Amino acid sequence: MVEDVIYFPTVADTWIREASGNTVNFGDETKIHLAKRDGDSRMTASGLIKFDMEELESLPKGSEISKAELVLRVLKTQGKPITDVFVTDSPWEEMTVTGSTPIEVGEKIGTWEAEEQFGIMTMDITEFLARSPDKKMLSFYLTIENSDGTTANEVHVQYYTKDQPFFNTTQPPTIRIEYNYDSDDSEHKNAQIFDKFLKNDYSDDYFFNDWGTAGYKMGSELPQDSELSNLETFHVSSYGAEPNQDGVDDYLAIQSAIDAAAEAGGGIIQFDSGTYDINIDKNEWNTLSITASNIILRGRGDKGDSATIIKQHETTLDVQAVATKHLINVGEGTNTGISSFSSTLVKDVTPGDNKVQINLNTRVTLEPGDKIALTSYMEDINGEFSRAPLLEALKPLPLDETWTIRNGTRAVRFANTITDVKEIDSDLGSNIAEVTVATPFPYEFKVSSGSDLRLYTQRFENVGVESLQIKMIVPDSYAYAHHKVTSDYNYDYGNGGIRFHQVKNSWVRNVTIHNFLMDLSLSNSLHNTVDNVTISGVSGHHGIGYYGTQGAGSYHNLVQNIEMNAVRTHAISYNQSSGGNVLRNLSTKVRNDTHSNAFIANIDFHGGVLGHNLVEQSGQIQINSAGAWTGLPHSGPRNVLWNVTTRGQEIHERSGYAYENGQGDGQYISNRYDHYRLHPKTIVVGAHSHYFQSTVDRIASDQKNDWFYVEAINQKKPVYPLSLYEAQKSLHQNKEE
Repeated sequence: MVEDVIYFPTVADTWIREASGNTVNFGDETKIHLAKRDGDSRMTASGLIKFDMEELESLPKGSEISKAELVLRVLKTQGKPITDVFVTDSPWEEMTVTGSTPIEVGEKIGTWEAEEQFGIMTMDITEFLARSPDKKMLSFYLTIENSDGTTANEVHVQYYTKDQPFFNTTQPPTIRIEYNYDSDDSEHKNAQIFDKFLKNDYSDDYFFNDWGTAGYKMGSELPQDSELSNLETFHVSSYGAEPNQDGVDDYLAIQSAIDAAAEAGGGIIQFDSGTYDINIDKNEWNTLSITASNIILRGRGDKGDSATIIKQHETTLDVQAVATKHLINVGEGTNTGISSFSSTLVKDVTPGDNKVQINLNTRVTLEPGDKIALTSYMEDINGEFSRAPLLEALKPLPLDETWTIRNGTRAVRFANTITDVKEIDSDLGSNIAEVTVATPFPYEFKVSSGSDLRLYTQRFENVGVESLQIKMIVPDSYAYAHHKVTSDYNYDYGNGGIRFHQVKNSWVRNVTIHNFLMDLSLSNSLHNTVDNVTISGVSGHHGIGYYGTQGAGSYHNLVQNIEMNAVRTHAISYNQSSGGNVLRNLSTKVRNDTHSNAFIANIDFHGGVLGHNLVEQSGQIQINSAGAWTGLPHSGPRNVLWNVTTRGQEIHERSGYAYENGQGDGQYISNRYDHYRLHPKTIVVGAHSHYFQSTVDRIASDQKNDWFYVEAINQKKPVYPLSLYEAQKSLHQNKEE
């Protein structure tokens, strides 16, 4: 038995009002306005929606409908409306129907009660559809005239204009039908593009990275207590920090325990259950700073009566955008970790290569296990400036002359791990070494663009933050706005939760982050794991941020099991050259009736060459980038969405402030649906929505072109492998065995 789903968005939708007479038509509005005014029936506004059901005839032979729903998104409610839905067979056209058009109503198919009327509303129409199997066109009449008092509803609809067709098809009224049928083909088939990966096929523009080594120690499981038994325990109470002492600042005591562990070569900083207070005095603000390896901050839990809570009272006065020191700060400074000494390539590296041939440099010693970065430049070997390497990486995206190349002359950078180094005999010359790396490079690095190999060093490792909650006290007047700054509070970058800078092989697990504006930031860090983190509280800037300095980035980090219970402008934000990262099992349960980002996990490719990141098995995903116009906005190639659910709309949603006035210059934005152009070669596999169909460039079916690859979209059954990361990780483990 095969189960699947099919969507029927409206082909026409409008509203009518008797008082408007026969001259006013509302067919081009972006909403259906339903209204009732006490004492004046002529002001009653009713809705009309129409669906073309002919595609039902194309379902596989023997298909049975198991469930049919009418789905609406209500934008705004006034009073306590009761919405009745009737069938109507009266003829009407969207752009000509008026309040004088005779509309006769037939069977009533259902009612929405007042308490249900905000957000997504569903009505079961399975029985009705079973009684009307031959109807090619279904038309419904919506009214709230049976409500008590003056009341109103606004329903999101499909919008058409002559100049910008389908300008706003975000979540139009939809009939969603689940069906099943018998099939001899019961085997789970891999996605076609995954089979291509198994064959090591890089023959066309669509391939993806190998994420099998992402996370702590190249994909290893996080250490258990028994594996950390060699570390001494430093209990914060021994240094004067006691929980639940209101008015007593515990910063110095906790920091003293951290410093003592660092002096001893590492240790576990143990907290009791209860609340520890930090930064009570705004003028004496400090961060809990870890600047040594082998330090574990460990509480008794992040939830419930036994939780350990570190409560920050005041925000820092030293705000430096996303580099603002967070409450827990691992690492220090702004150094990239990229060596100033390089070994130049003697042979081009093409996507899929895991061997790099370089000139030996006596100032660079390379060994297995070293982290390295390949970089191509926009200055060729003769010192001439050329945008060719960047254009190659981002094709077919042209570069606007007004964009500032944030990385300076660096075009593309990607990190990797050495598994073998050996000198070789080569007709390219003497003193040539061949470096083998853990995973194939997904970019092209040409000799002609001065490409080189450099060590990429992280100063801190084996650092853990686990089993605790951090909590920020925000002012009573707090009301988040992106980039809002006042004389007394920075509402965007004013405080952060946990920050890693130049950190590798470390972790955050079983942590709740409450009321912070920047929850967790990874800067110039790689091969770290973030697992089982809950983000809650007030609205803020970003949930998980991948950052870098001076053209570097964060690479090969694994972030999984994230519960996003707070609105974020950027739920996940990728910056600089961050790549090879994995985000999986992110869920959002946000319910914020006034914030435009409610119910969404916005994925932000913020600026730079942010390629080859994987987002899989996550919910309410939408690409909504917001990189600055002056910083090469949202230009990451071949980022992958795999088995994700969406809100049911364009997957590349309108960008935030990528263009002057948020609108653009006309070259790239002809309508709302071409933002895929700023995310070249995006790969979308297995994307679907619970209620509405997902689209890319307004198309709800599989497609492949110069800009994007879409496979298995809008189908109920998942794509195999269910987890691309786990499948690739298993392949690596099998090789090792």
